[in-house]
Amino acid sequence: MPLRGKIKNNHIPLNSFELIVAGLPAITIVTTDDIEQMITAVTMPDGTIRSGGKTEPVEFSFTIPMHHDVEQAAMEYWKKLAEGPVGSTYLKAASLIYYRNEGGPKSYTFSNMWVSGRTIPGGDMGNEGEMAVVTFAVKADYVSPV
Repeated sequence: MPLRGKIKNNHIPLNSFELIVAGLPAITIVTTDDIEQMITAVTMPDGTIRSGGKTEPVEFSFTIPMHHDVEQAAMEYWKKLAEGPVGSTYLKAASLIYYRNEGGPKSYTFSNMWVSGRTIPGGDMGNEGEMAVVTFAVKADYVSPV
C-alpha cells in the first residue's frame, strides 16, 4: 500500500534566505552548500561503533554576487581578520535565516564562525552574461536551530 501524505502549507523555499553576521551588513547569498554537522564516533573493543558524545565543527561555502560592493567589502574585511596576526575578532556569531512564504522565518545560529577561504570566479568570453559570484568558505564550532 503506497504511503500517502501531504506537504504542509507554508513551506520554506530554497531561494529565500540570507546570512546575518554580527558586525556586518546582511549578506545576500546566491547559493550555499548543504551544512552537515556530525557527531563524533568511537569504535568499541568489540568493533561496534558508538557515539563519542561531541559534535564536530561545521564547514561549508556560499556564493555572493560580485557586484554587491558593500557585502563584498564586508566579507573581504572578515576574511582579513582571520589572516595573521590573528586576534579574537575574526570569530563571529552568525545566523542563516530561511524565510517562509507566510509567517515567521526558520533560523540556524553558528558559534565562532570564520572565513577560511575565498574563490574568485574565472572569466569566459563565451558566456551569455551570467552573474559573477565570489565563493567564501567558512568554518564554525557549532550550528543550532533557533
